[in-house]
Amino acid sequence: MALIAWTDFVLVPTAPISHLYYVPILIAAIASTDDLTGLHNLRSFEALCRELLDSERQRRTRTSVALLCLDVDRLKPLNDTFGHLTGADAVKWVGRVIRACLPSGAYACRYGGDEFAVVMSALDPSSTALLATCIQNAVANEAPVLDGRAFPPGTLSVSVGSASTSATGARAYADDTTALFTLLFREADTAMYENKRLRRRVAPRSPALVAAPAPVPLPALSVALAIRTTDREPAAAWSCAPNATREDARKPAPSGSTSK
Repeated sequence: MALIAWTDFVLVPTAPISHLYYVPILIAAIASTDDLTGLHNLRSFEALCRELLDSERQRRTRTSVALLCLDVDRLKPLNDTFGHLTGADAVKWVGRVIRACLPSGAYACRYGGDEFAVVMSALDPSSTALLATCIQNAVANEAPVLDGRAFPPGTLSVSVGSASTSATGARAYADDTTALFTLLFREADTAMYENKRLRRRVAPRSPALVAAPAPVPLPALSVALAIRTTDREPAAAWSCAPNATREDARKPAPSGSTSK
């Protein structure tokens, strides 16, 4: 039974008074969550970023705060060929992959149609690069099932750019978390588009979009994270490796598959 109901824009209790204790918590969760992917929305993500930036500034630790911007590649051909419901499912699927790749203490959001962002504390630049590579490999190597159609690995990919407070330019904004967040976001976004241009030069042609008409079970993501954290180092070294014990649930596409 629903806790509350909307009637002419007024909240009407539909549950015992004791259950209404959770209503503010529920409303706060809804207000901070992206309804398509279940990740943070931009409002709550900005608040988390500022909190993390301020925390690192006050502690004066040797860690830095890194921000990644991600964009799904070739989503328009997918929409044009199979419809926007398939495209929306692709965005949701990518969000699920990103969530599976996050180390402890990292947060992700969807801030646009097919744009995502991740913030994390990093001991060194290699941690940020490892996360970016982990996400890109996980998206490219898995076979997504979108709107009841099974697609082969490589159908979806993401471009990634990053920026960090360890950069020289960011140090000038050390005492202004709002300006620092804006700077990091702008630099990560610029780096993401540069990554997209570079990837297009390497592989200028998009692979043919092929889908199996019959749905198959979505396989478990082949991402295993080994994370070590301590109180003094909240973003300790971690690794991303394929899960060798994963049971492959993918089935070969029927002979009647079509490409376009």
